[in-house]
Amino acid sequence: MLVSRVRKSLSKLYVQVLIGIVAGILLGHFYPDIGSQLKPLGDLFIKLIRMLLAPIIFASVVVGIARMSNLHEAGRVGVKAVLYFEVASTIALLVGMVVVNVFKPGSGMNIDPAHIDGSAISTYTTAAKQHGMLDFFMGIVPNSIVGAFANGEMLPIIFFSLLLAVSLARLGPRTAPFVDMLDMFLQGMFGVVRIVMYVAPIGAFGGMAFTIAKYGIGTLASFGQLMLCLYLTSIFFVVVVLGLVMKMCGLSLFNISATSRMKSSLRLERRRRRQCFRRCSSKWSGWAVRARSSAWCCRPDTPSTPMERQFTSRWLRFSSLRR
Repeated sequence: MLVSRVRKSLSKLYVQVLIGIVAGILLGHFYPDIGSQLKPLGDLFIKLIRMLLAPIIFASVVVGIARMSNLHEAGRVGVKAVLYFEVASTIALLVGMVVVNVFKPGSGMNIDPAHIDGSAISTYTTAAKQHGMLDFFMGIVPNSIVGAFANGEMLPIIFFSLLLAVSLARLGPRTAPFVDMLDMFLQGMFGVVRIVMYVAPIGAFGGMAFTIAKYGIGTLASFGQLMLCLYLTSIFFVVVVLGLVMKMCGLSLFNISATSRMKSSLRLERRRRRQCFRRCSSKWSGWAVRARSSAWCCRPDTPSTPMERQFTSRWLRFSSLRR
């Protein structure tokens, strides 16, 4: 029993991630020479996640809008999607700037700015210096859609997805096979996300080992403050900002959460019923039903649970109706 519980706990992703973090801390503290060389593990996991963002957003927008029968409704939803992206991104940036300037997370992480490699963010800093309002709107239209996908530029991808979705909606039912193919592609991408998440513990292990080896064990306190600010800010954004947006749309965040919990309970109940059916089927394997001249059947083993008794009575009733 204890072994099965431990095995069940270790099979959960967040437990594996926590184990990876603890192992990375220990390795980075006691063997800093090895830990400083594990940075590619964390970078690889981040690249895997970034690899999936563009195709998932593209397929989600195209499938969602192309399946709308009303083209006017599709265009209206497309414009709202772009406006929501811009407004929500701006609010998220403002909330993040307020949290950073008030709480200053990560201020004690013993990082020497002189030894920081600025080439990793040089692309973003250069683009920020050159961007005005006109450049921003011109940047929405990509020079090449392939280049937008290759560079992970979200706004050009969303813009192209909207145009493609509206054109597919105008063509009518004959585009259904292509939209279904995109839907299957989207489901496949979600499957790839599940596969990628299997390496999340390795990414956490490598990133934590490099951080501790590079900046010392004392950075854990500042890193913990940073993570606390991150999670609290995310919860604030979801509950307040997203909650207000959903309220404007006539929805409730907490009702949707309750619905999700109810769906999870229903899935669990269906799984339990399938297990019960398999147990009952094994007990019914020795039954014999005389179909023509008699209305009896040999009784099974006595059901051991209330669900099995209920299932047995329903099966007997169904058998009598068939006869």
